[in-house]
Amino acid sequence: MFAPGLFDPLTMDEMLAVYAFLFSQPALNLTPIEAADNNDNFVAWLQLQPPNKQQASAWLEQQDQLAAAASGGNSSSVPPPPLLPQPPRTALAMLIQGRQHPPRVAQIAVGPLPQPSNWSYVPLSAQVDTAGWLQRPYSGPEANRVALLINSAAAPLVPLMKEAFDGWYYDPGSTCGSRCLVYSLGAPFWAGPAAAGGSRVGPGSTDGKRWLWIFFYRNLEGHHLHTVGLELQLDVSTEDPAGWAAGQAWLGGTLWPSPQALAAAWNSSRANSSSANSSSSNGSAPGADAAALELLRSFHLPSPDPKDALFSTFVPRSADGTPTAAAAGGVPPASAPRPPLQYEPDGRRFRLSASGLGVEGWMGWSLALGHSPTAGLSFWDVRFRGERLLWELSLQEAYAGYGGPSPTQAHTQYLDGHWGMGAAYKELAAGLDCPSNAAFMDLPVSFNSGPQLTRNAVCVFELSLGQPLLRHWADAGGSPAYYGAVPGSVLVLRSISAVYNYDYVADLRLHLDGSIEVAVHTTGYVQSSWYSRAQQGSTYGYPYSPHNSGTIHDHLLHWKVDADIAGTPNSIRIDSVELQERPGAEGFGGGAPWFSKRMAQSFPDSEGEATLLWNGSSKAQPDKAHGPGLFYIINANATNRWGSARGYRLQHTYSTQQVLPPADKFGNSQGFAWSKYKVAVTARREAEPASSSSLNQPLPYAPIVNFDTLLEASQPDGSSNNSSSSSNSSSSSGDSIVQQDLVLWVTSGLQHLPGAEDAPVTPTSGPALGFWLRPFNYFDESAAASQPDMVYMPALTRQQAEAAAAAAAAGDHTFSLAAAAANGSAANGTAPGRAAAAAAGAGALSGLAASQAGLGRDDMIALVSITGADALTAARRGIQPHVGVPLRQQCMPRPASVPFNGSYAPTFSAAWAVPPGTQPVAAPGSGTGGGGAVNGSGAGNATTPAGSIATYG
Repeated sequence: MFAPGLFDPLTMDEMLAVYAFLFSQPALNLTPIEAADNNDNFVAWLQLQPPNKQQASAWLEQQDQLAAAASGGNSSSVPPPPLLPQPPRTALAMLIQGRQHPPRVAQIAVGPLPQPSNWSYVPLSAQVDTAGWLQRPYSGPEANRVALLINSAAAPLVPLMKEAFDGWYYDPGSTCGSRCLVYSLGAPFWAGPAAAGGSRVGPGSTDGKRWLWIFFYRNLEGHHLHTVGLELQLDVSTEDPAGWAAGQAWLGGTLWPSPQALAAAWNSSRANSSSANSSSSNGSAPGADAAALELLRSFHLPSPDPKDALFSTFVPRSADGTPTAAAAGGVPPASAPRPPLQYEPDGRRFRLSASGLGVEGWMGWSLALGHSPTAGLSFWDVRFRGERLLWELSLQEAYAGYGGPSPTQAHTQYLDGHWGMGAAYKELAAGLDCPSNAAFMDLPVSFNSGPQLTRNAVCVFELSLGQPLLRHWADAGGSPAYYGAVPGSVLVLRSISAVYNYDYVADLRLHLDGSIEVAVHTTGYVQSSWYSRAQQGSTYGYPYSPHNSGTIHDHLLHWKVDADIAGTPNSIRIDSVELQERPGAEGFGGGAPWFSKRMAQSFPDSEGEATLLWNGSSKAQPDKAHGPGLFYIINANATNRWGSARGYRLQHTYSTQQVLPPADKFGNSQGFAWSKYKVAVTARREAEPASSSSLNQPLPYAPIVNFDTLLEASQPDGSSNNSSSSSNSSSSSGDSIVQQDLVLWVTSGLQHLPGAEDAPVTPTSGPALGFWLRPFNYFDESAAASQPDMVYMPALTRQQAEAAAAAAAAGDHTFSLAAAAANGSAANGTAPGRAAAAAAGAGALSGLAASQAGLGRDDMIALVSITGADALTAARRGIQPHVGVPLRQQCMPRPASVPFNGSYAPTFSAAWAVPPGTQPVAAPGSGTGGGGAVNGSGAGNATTPAGSIATYG
């Protein structure tokens, strides 16, 4: 059993120890959440408190030095400095304290782990110490109380439901049988004029309201696509649930002050026309007008027949919507061809860390994993070739903002951190969610419950991209002829968070050239709306059934990137593309002027100058938009061999503009102020670890973390950035960012207008949300050029190729082309012969080794495909493939009738396969490179399954 690392999520044992300690503290007066009422004191969730960067990085640096000394890498006689203590592990617990006066939400630190002995209150953020009762996170105990309120609020509407929804109704006693309605919750917890008016309800204030809107669905598979058009408002503001009450009700385009008023209006609409028109005066439906009653009179949602309900399911069906024979079993028929599978001929090329929650050894990459139950996975101490690139990479928030005809749809703005993105991991299915050969990790989670272990919550795998990362075929006349390539592969760390209806497939992808890719694909069910073409047309979305549609919404994801590029001090550079007019006097183009592009560099000095809005302008100069620009984080004091500042480029993969008005017109915007910026840059401050808070969801107009406030925050030493004594600030533009420890806050977004193809669920075939960090002058050349996957194949001369063909014709199927090259030209001591002989000795791909460059186009013969080469290499090294997964393709020699004219393309056959159960034996007359390196370095023994290879070369 290994001790957890600095960044590892809390273990099950640590969580249990924290709970045992907290329940023993009388001052906290805690009740287990499973037994708690809404106004009790209980723990909402637990997570690890990340270590202090300065302390942790110093300790890690010393550990690196000790490891180097232990391996003989440090022969210094200078005594080592005193050992630094490992930073202690500490838990953070979010408490709902309903028994406080006034009730509140607070956070405590508990430690040291694994056996905690003390606790203390810590601020929820640098801006807010504790939160008021209206800002409490939606919890299991509150959900239980809300369910009771819905029961009473819906009771007057049961007759209406049965009639309007063709026998479907809501009944907690389940007497509705197969025609039950279920409900879901909108967000934020609407608080009326304060949210729209731009005012702020202070933490702990009793002002404002906590309103919930719920909406009903038919309880069918894929119920998210079967809304019925009924919504209820609930007032849950008071401390005592006895004071909670139902508010407004909405049905099919009509809004009513209460469920009782809606029920009365419904009854009036069912009366004869004259009674309905006079209902306002006879008291049966106070406040109702004729138009609203007419809408109710025409409202009816027929029950879908089984075939019509199939669209929201994963039941196998044919193109015309008829269930197939596989529907009963739910799996493809045995006769259906299977999709491709991943294959690792030498086993995994990465390893998990000792604790099982980190990755080491993949092509120079290493990192540690962290986890938050609200935001999900985070990545720490990310290194390439021993150099740290990132201290922290973590998702901060996921926003989804909707538009629609109903109250819920019109005001829904989900902040999914509140709903437990990190706690919504479900077990990943090998071969579906991840390749079957992936490594899987378990994650302990405590969110709205005691500690629970999610099996196979994260997967790690190497993925072949099926395309080269680097590649060139050179056969230009007079130039050396060769083929060179690096096959593209990435290491993927994946989690999938199923937050109610939506699934976020989140990848971190590490590339061979040192690039870091963040990619999140959205899938799962869209949030649907009741639909009436007569009322709505295509204002909010397009229908996928007679009475349901998706609604327009956007997804915005926001990350923290604490970068340490070539060291901790970093700066920002922006390279803009400008149009340059060149005068005719320069003498080009016959004396006429012409236009070309040039680069203009800028080096922002302050946070505001480097923080970019969606239109390309900066926060400091919002009215001055820039042209096309490239954004870099660099170390101005570290250069590569060519004198350029070492850096990484930030490149978005998908972006959309947030269209909501500013906070002075729409107060809720304060809760996701980060969404205004494509990228923001701040000097790192230990007291500001996040750009958002999971507690921003209930009342976004009163956020626990306002990102705009963070951008205008104090100096790292605590002084105000507006202080006249501060020489490190740029007044309203924020702190200096010149050679500072910097954090990038990166946002990526997309507009989603669902169509019929979003049923049953949204496909992942669209672009991913995310960004790239790509090395730019960080190295002296592409880092991929020195990866062991590099393939280099000079061309074969006519003499070499004919020697191989003659050997093959004579039945010598193990005769290598390299040997033919050596036999054919080594006698006269030519450079091609010497090079070929050397390559033959190395031999990892001896059949493809060839002469030194310098051959003309007419002497070139086409080379074997990389796929075929990999298969042959695996066999020669004695790698036994998975049973039933044949490796195929061989390069056939040029037929004698085809001249060597430079245009010949080889043909391939499927003549080679490894029989199941065959044992590897030594192959005659060949040698391999160490570890199968295709560049032929090293030496080793080659083996091949007996009788399984018939190859030319």
